[in-house]
Amino acid sequence: SIFATIMIVCNGIVGVSLLIGAIKHHETIFKSEGSNIALALLITASTLAFVLPTYTTSTPGPNYTLPQLRGAAIACFILYATYVYAQTIRHKTLFLAPVFDHAVHGSQSHPKPSNQKTIISAFALIMALIAVIVLAKQLAPFIEAGVQAVGAPHEVVGILIACLVLLPESFTAIRQAIDNKMQNSFNLAYGSGLASVGLTIPVVAVLSYVFGITLTLGLDAKSLVFLMLTFILSIMTISMGRATFAQGIIHLVVFGAYLRLSITP
Repeated sequence: SIFATIMIVCNGIVGVSLLIGAIKHHETIFKSEGSNIALALLITASTLAFVLPTYTTSTPGPNYTLPQLRGAAIACFILYATYVYAQTIRHKTLFLAPVFDHAVHGSQSHPKPSNQKTIISAFALIMALIAVIVLAKQLAPFIEAGVQAVGAPHEVVGILIACLVLLPESFTAIRQAIDNKMQNSFNLAYGSGLASVGLTIPVVAVLSYVFGITLTLGLDAKSLVFLMLTFILSIMTISMGRATFAQGIIHLVVFGAYLRLSITP
């Protein structure tokens, strides 16, 4: 489900947002500095979580040892915390959408939340994350039954769960692209991917330790190819600070190929 989330946000959400935004506004303009920070953090976290376990030799199979898993979980959380700090405190101007109408420049300013509100929001975020994991676990058997009924591979279960979880972000990102605020679409997409890796990996690592479950994180060869292709394309997309409908189509083609090969591997 976490890998499916990365494919959905980096190819599906970004692709649709780029395509719709470029069709309406000819081309989309954004700040490559902020997007580069988010994408670099996402690439690093994804490599630690999904690529390196395939090549470690301490255990058979694409698994981490317990100390390795603990280190990877801490690293992923640090990367997500770095993103939150950079976006909300240290370099927040880099993540704001470019203003094309100076009359609405003040619309991007927001009052600083109080410490109490920040603590409450952080606690609510953790509770919401736990609720999503629990609900996904309860929903998984029903989705698995439906997938088995149509004869689709088990990988489709993770894709469907990820799609359900990402529906709100998807609609919001598309609306932002329509309003010519592609930077906000990137923030939503890459932020969702980072949250999935940086928060979920530590949580499932703790659960695997508590319940003695072997956590298989390493991807197979096909998934690794899609992951690397996605990140290469993403780097090329955001490098110039502007994009056309062509980049949107490219990301959607990759996403379509991923869905197709997931259903019929």
